[in-house]
Amino acid sequence: MPPHSHLPPPLRQLYDGRLLGAKCVGRHELFDSELDNEGETAEQRSARHTAAIQVCETCPVQAACAIAAAEAGSHAHGIWAGRNLTPLNRQGRPRKDSAA
Repeated sequence: MPPHSHLPPPLRQLYDGRLLGAKCVGRHELFDSELDNEGETAEQRSARHTAAIQVCETCPVQAACAIAAAEAGSHAHGIWAGRNLTPLNRQGRPRKDSAA
C-alpha cells in the first residue's frame, strides 16, 4: 500500500514520493512565494529566501526537487531546489489597496 493512500483524493494528487525526506517540510514560511510582500520588507524577503536556499543546499532530495519543479513548469513558484522560481513580475500578491 503506498504511503499516501490514506490521504483524501485532492491531497493525494499533491503527493510526490520523490520528495520524502525533504528538509523544507514544515517550513513553508521560508519557501512559499505567496508570502512575498505580506508585511515584509525587500530585505526581509531576501533574508527569508537566502535562509530557504541554505536549507536546500544540504537537502537529500534536492535533485528530485529540481526535477519536480521542472515538471511543474510555470506552476512552480517560490524556492525549489535552491532556486527562486517566482517570476520577477509576480513577487508576491498585490497590495489590497491596489487591487480593484
